[in-house]
Amino acid sequence: MRNRVTATRAENAAQVLNKTSINDTGTARDLFPYRGEPETSGSLSVSIFGALGIPLTPERMRLTLNINPLVTRILRLGDRPSGWNTYSAGPVDERAQHEAMKFVGTLGATVPRPNIAPLANRGIAFKWLTGDREIDVRFFPDGRGDYCVVRRRDEQLVAEGVIHSAETLKRIVEEHVLGHLPPLTV
Repeated sequence: MRNRVTATRAENAAQVLNKTSINDTGTARDLFPYRGEPETSGSLSVSIFGALGIPLTPERMRLTLNINPLVTRILRLGDRPSGWNTYSAGPVDERAQHEAMKFVGTLGATVPRPNIAPLANRGIAFKWLTGDREIDVRFFPDGRGDYCVVRRRDEQLVAEGVIHSAETLKRIVEEHVLGHLPPLTV
């Protein structure tokens, strides 16, 4: 019954352009011919442009997608088989991937690419090494995450915390990776 109701609604909507009918199987015929070829039975469907006398010429379009290489790397981590670390680690969790991709979407072009690696708990780790800092960001399967910034020369903890938002994390990473640091108090 639902297909017949749906088909009837489609038929009523299409009557503005041309007549359609419901065949014996309870489904609507195609409203528009495939690739502009005339139908073998019944009337020829006409697009609104054709009805207005505007000629349409088919054109081939080329679609180019630019996918951030970090997003590609994050997605590929989910393809790892169980036991990828020679123990029992599973593939990266989809929620961790989602949170990591949200974060990557906030990063500007000036932030250098981090090293990205899977975690044994099915999470994702980002790591930046600068001349003076090591910045670690981790995304976990439960949607949480944390970060840690360490001064490399003496391994002193500079900053750490729980990720509350992608924007806050972006600010922290940009400050430490790009070197736009507030003055340290000693």
